[in-house]
Amino acid sequence: MEVEAVKRNIAEKYGASDLFTRLMERLCLSARSEVIFGDPVERKSVTVIPVARIRYGLGFGFGGGGSSQKSSLPVEGGGGGGGVYGEPVGFIEVNGVRARFVPIVRTRHTLFIVIGLLLTVFLAFLSVSTKGSRKGK
Repeated sequence: MEVEAVKRNIAEKYGASDLFTRLMERLCLSARSEVIFGDPVERKSVTVIPVARIRYGLGFGFGGGGSSQKSSLPVEGGGGGGGVYGEPVGFIEVNGVRARFVPIVRTRHTLFIVIGLLLTVFLAFLSVSTKGSRKGK
């Protein structure tokens, strides 16, 4: 049995296309900034709207294969999975006069980058100075 025939067989048996459609609908409904970080908040004529970076991924697979020697039934299978990840990026602050985007700065992340750069420069300097002192000998 070919892989396409196996896919059709599984879709017919288990309603895989309907399952995929329902899964996508639920995923799209759940992958919104409001769901992850809350609704916009209004205080003293200022509205704060959360902004998020949302990523999601899905994977599905179906398999088929030749029949085993002991059984005349074809080997087939299927499976799938998915996930959603959200992280805050900033917020939009809206007042009566203007709107502005305020990014959320991840200080620990920035600190690690700075430390990594300083360490790289130090090691490069150390490597160059060590090579120079070896040439003089």
